[in-house]
Amino acid sequence: MKKTILWFVAFLLLQAASLAAQPAAPMPDWQKAAGSKLEFEVASVRPSKAQYSDSSNVDLEASEFSRYTGGPVRTTGELAAYIGFAYKIHDTSQIPLLYKQLPKWAQDESFTVEARAPIEKPTKDQIRLMMQSLLAERFGLRMRTEIQVQPVYALTLVTPGKPGLQQHPEDDKLCTNPGAEHPHAKGDPYPPACMLVYFNLPGNLLRLRMMDYTMAEIAGELASPVVSLGRLDARPVVDQTGLTGHFDLNVEFARPPKANAETSDEAADPGATFLDALKRQAGLELLKSTAPVLIYVIDAVHEPTPN
Repeated sequence: MKKTILWFVAFLLLQAASLAAQPAAPMPDWQKAAGSKLEFEVASVRPSKAQYSDSSNVDLEASEFSRYTGGPVRTTGELAAYIGFAYKIHDTSQIPLLYKQLPKWAQDESFTVEARAPIEKPTKDQIRLMMQSLLAERFGLRMRTEIQVQPVYALTLVTPGKPGLQQHPEDDKLCTNPGAEHPHAKGDPYPPACMLVYFNLPGNLLRLRMMDYTMAEIAGELASPVVSLGRLDARPVVDQTGLTGHFDLNVEFARPPKANAETSDEAADPGATFLDALKRQAGLELLKSTAPVLIYVIDAVHEPTPN
């Protein structure tokens, strides 16, 4: 019995040593470039009934596009959205999973953050780092990542080596200069924006557009519309196109009919489905597969401390 106990203790010690010896997850390149760690000088956090405020000047999403032009940072959103923004999570399939890990108070309420940065005009990525510090200090957020092999949709080319989407010009500075003119958008009534946007078109059609994205970022952002517009199972989308560089995704398709719209005009709309539009207009298709996926795990969080 004594030998068994000693063996078990030794086993636990070896396990602990093994875990301690595992290297920490590498810091993302964007975080290194932004300064690794930053904090707001002062910050106010208060509950809000609204999910969004017109006074917000920072959008809580993972794109490079930024409306922020200086001064106090103001934004409103749910805690899961703040986490997705702070850690620049392009994989939109992870946001609902983060939401489910949060306690009920964080699922039911939004928060307004007003803060002053220590530098005159921080970049969006620098604001992300300040938000990471705020989440840790005020919400006690402790989070880690794991790699898990999961069912995914593999984003692939319909014809290998022949993408159907437009390569984004390297010199138009769309993300760093929102006023820059995009050479391929002349005559387009919808203004260019370096983020995922939807437009309502005549005839019950929708347009989905992403501009100046890597294929890995496009894959991550597609995870949500693949479920809502493509009517597929919820699972991550993983880039397996082999394409490098930045691209513009621009597809038009019929708005999906409502569940009870079998006899409506919507159900009879002859436009392409979302998945057909990806194939015909962008040369992309989704195949069921399995692949390693970066998973975000919340270890601790509490209600925000008083201002």
